[in-house]
Amino acid sequence: MLNMLAASAPFDGTTFGYGLFAGALAVLVSGVLAWWLPNDRPGTIGVPMAIAGFAVLRWQLGSAGAPIGILAAAGLLAVATELIARATARQMPAALLLVLPGAAAFVAIDVEGLSLGTRIGCGLGAAATAVALSDFDQRHERDGLAVALFIMSCSAPLIMVRASIAGPALLGAVVLFVILLFPKPQARLGNAGCGAIAAMYWWAIALIAQDIGPRVGGGWVAVGLLGLEPLSRAVLPDSIRRQLRRNDKDARWLVTTTAVVAQGAVVLFAVAVTARQATLDIALLSMLPVVILGVLLSTVVVPTPRKKRRSRSREV
Repeated sequence: MLNMLAASAPFDGTTFGYGLFAGALAVLVSGVLAWWLPNDRPGTIGVPMAIAGFAVLRWQLGSAGAPIGILAAAGLLAVATELIARATARQMPAALLLVLPGAAAFVAIDVEGLSLGTRIGCGLGAAATAVALSDFDQRHERDGLAVALFIMSCSAPLIMVRASIAGPALLGAVVLFVILLFPKPQARLGNAGCGAIAAMYWWAIALIAQDIGPRVGGGWVAVGLLGLEPLSRAVLPDSIRRQLRRNDKDARWLVTTTAVVAQGAVVLFAVAVTARQATLDIALLSMLPVVILGVLLSTVVVPTPRKKRRSRSREV
């Protein structure tokens, strides 16, 4: 069944249109909630975005497009990322294990034409992306970078395999959320929302990849700065990151533009190089330069905003 879905006519404009319609409704809901609760800056974007994406996949592709298993995986990852965000530093190592049930639910999905290797690669990708995206979203809650960069990542399935219905469905459902970034970001993706949309993104990658391992590798690379910036903070010593760190007093538009250009370059590399390799091992080797450079330079491209010090009058 999935082989037939992936071999449909090049760029299904009808599916993209349904995605835009569902995305527009989700944007409206997110905008109303962000306006209604402006001071709390709730995570009102991620969950409506995921609902829109899965709704289009289910509507256009039937049960193969959004089976119960992937919806369960999205729910488990949403709960996991919310709990991880609430965990203390001491609890964090154990809290990270909470994403494993969501990854296991992803792997357990039994859909004709979807190999076990693809499900494992995408399930692990969904778990890792959920954690990294939630961390990135929290640190950049005021500049909207998580929303902008995730939309760019969602263009990868469409560019990777233009004949697949999953690509237009995914991009159509998310692209209109760029509206909520102007004139200034209205809300975060939200911790739970990050888990849900990570499952949505990786399910689209699974639908287009099937038994082609390099496409799964391309999905990993296309996550881009959303994964590389948290990875950089996890593996690089603080002394090195301080030396590489960009001036956080740069104008917001300059930081955002630089990050968007860098993310675009990474996504293009993912679809034009990694996903086009003949075998998975060569695809994995092609990922190494991006990972190494991304870890070293992500703090330069996307500096983590420093919190302002409270005034003495408020501290008293």
